[in-house]
Amino acid sequence: HFATVLPDEHFQFLMDLKTSYQQEQYFFVHAGLHPDKPLEVQTERDLLWIRDEFFDEGEGQFPDIIIVHGHTPVKRPDNLSWRINVDTGAVWSGKLTAAILEPKKRYFVST
Repeated sequence: HFATVLPDEHFQFLMDLKTSYQQEQYFFVHAGLHPDKPLEVQTERDLLWIRDEFFDEGEGQFPDIIIVHGHTPVKRPDNLSWRINVDTGAVWSGKLTAAILEPKKRYFVST
């Protein structure tokens, strides 16, 4: 059972993680953002679980940021002007993807 072998300090590290993080124009979040809410009032549920509203209505709602997310597996990273999805379904596909985000260029590295 995983919980019995996870060191306490690792558990505490995971519990202390923020649900979102912004670095310059990139906004990192697990699932996405609710398109009808400003950044400062997004709920934890929005950040961790949103899907349909984000994909259907999110484009153009946050013009000053690029949202980097996962939560919805794709065969190849989505590299759009307003969002980047790096979830390539490692749990099912065995393919883990990371994004390298430079000021004017984006790269993706996959296992």
